[in-house]
Amino acid sequence: MEEGRYRECRLCRVLGNPLAYSLVLRLIENGSETPTDLANALRRSVHTVSHTLGKLRLADVVRFKRYGRQVQYRLKYPEETHLLLGALSSIEEATHKKR
Repeated sequence: MEEGRYRECRLCRVLGNPLAYSLVLRLIENGSETPTDLANALRRSVHTVSHTLGKLRLADVVRFKRYGRQVQYRLKYPEETHLLLGALSSIEEATHKKR
């Protein structure tokens, strides 16, 4: 498999995780947030959220910046990610109508 296709598969796999998908949606809405803020908003442990953010980081979906002891995460490509989630939503709506 060509490398570009492999990275696309990795992206689909990580976004197939409901928590990862929720984190991405939250970052689209709010721009950037700390793992603690994300964990509180999604009612998950900071450990679980941090682990999932690590997977998103490996898939090149998010990046982080340190401010002293605080870490802020944001989407690496916000416009493209927003378009991707919009396309997924359109596909879901189309398949739901055909049932």
